[in-house]
Amino acid sequence: MSGPKVVRIVTKQEVMAICRGRIDAVQDAIAQWRKYASNHDALNSEEEKTVEKRLLSIVKMFEREQFLDVQKQCTAEIAALQAEMSRIRDEAIAKAELERSMRRRLQYSAETLIKTFEASQRQIPKELSNIASTAITANETDLATMNSTLSRILIEYTLNSIENQDMTPLQKELSKKLSEGEKLQTLADWKMRQEVDVKAIETDRRLDRLLAEIEAIEGESAQPFFTRATLIAQELSSSRRSLLTDSLILDLVAHSNERKTKELAIASMREMRSELHRLTSQPAKDLEVMLTKAIDSNDISSGKLLRDKGVALLKEETKAMAGVSRREAILKGLSELGYEVRENMATAWAEDGRIVVRKPNEKGYGVELGAVEDAERMQVQLVSFEQANDASKVSRDLDRETIWCAEFSRLKSLLEKSGTALHIEKALPVGSKPLKQVQESSTIPGRERRSKDSAPKRKMHD
Repeated sequence: MSGPKVVRIVTKQEVMAICRGRIDAVQDAIAQWRKYASNHDALNSEEEKTVEKRLLSIVKMFEREQFLDVQKQCTAEIAALQAEMSRIRDEAIAKAELERSMRRRLQYSAETLIKTFEASQRQIPKELSNIASTAITANETDLATMNSTLSRILIEYTLNSIENQDMTPLQKELSKKLSEGEKLQTLADWKMRQEVDVKAIETDRRLDRLLAEIEAIEGESAQPFFTRATLIAQELSSSRRSLLTDSLILDLVAHSNERKTKELAIASMREMRSELHRLTSQPAKDLEVMLTKAIDSNDISSGKLLRDKGVALLKEETKAMAGVSRREAILKGLSELGYEVRENMATAWAEDGRIVVRKPNEKGYGVELGAVEDAERMQVQLVSFEQANDASKVSRDLDRETIWCAEFSRLKSLLEKSGTALHIEKALPVGSKPLKQVQESSTIPGRERRSKDSAPKRKMHD
């Protein structure tokens, strides 16, 4: 089947460029993972060595020209690194949430003791009030001190009770827990079994989860939210404290959403930077520098504009490079089959949209190649330079088409050996259509080409 046909070309150079871009993306993901893990004290030399080995394995696949495996492995590696960063983040948030839960329990314990002191009309220790108002934002050192202080106050209160039978039910419960060696942290559970505002406790839990998230992800930059939480805890009016807590939660949710939006924008810019890295033009290098500056400064204000420029630049330059490599691949293959290919033919083909090649010692026939823009799809057909329409001409045309059928199979094989894939999308059988007749001068690049059917320039047809 070697009548007129439309073929799709994917050259080795194109696939290599794609693979290089994916490897660049993996290297960027590794740098991101390394920095993230280091910031959370979760980086160790063994994991680094393992990741570097996996990268080296991908590079070796590339060197062995296992391009499909390279693309699959790059995708898997990036996903694995992203999953690892998510794991580190989740563990950091869980740890921060647990620590905040311990602080909240300490606060509840202090508040419970304050109510106990008030019920028995005893003076409330200043230290106890301080614990209730500052425990939620205390550091580890202060937290340990507060635990010791609370234990001391509880013991003193219990020992100062005159007799066990004179104790209130609340005092008996506290004394029992102390004698059994129950940890103070479980006093929160004890308090929750009392008549408490369940809604307030749920609100506190939600606040703690949000504070734990921002603490684990943003560190010191989240300090303004912690300061607000401290001031809220010091508020004497329960209704005002509830109102301020709700307001802080809303601000934290908005801040979290804003951070996630920024993370997505930064990730998009990083992806674009990796794609641009394989381009060699100055505009591509300049845009890569601008993206790096925006990424390093966490500035997403120009992110969409930079990305749109990158998409347009990638499309333009990739199309141009692909067109060159595809035309050169086809012409090289035809040259190996004995067709005359001159140095300027690829340029002439790109400019005119069509070109005809022929064998030096063969008269009457040539091969016309037609392609538009990036030459992803090409029209390939045998053409005749002779005008005769007699029976002998038809017979010769049929014989020459049969020869071209074998040559096309060889061309396809040569291209595949060099790493270029040629896919036939549409083809007509030998002899199913009369050969297109063109002027023999159309084999000379730069001259005006005219066919008898007046086919418009740069338009592919059957």
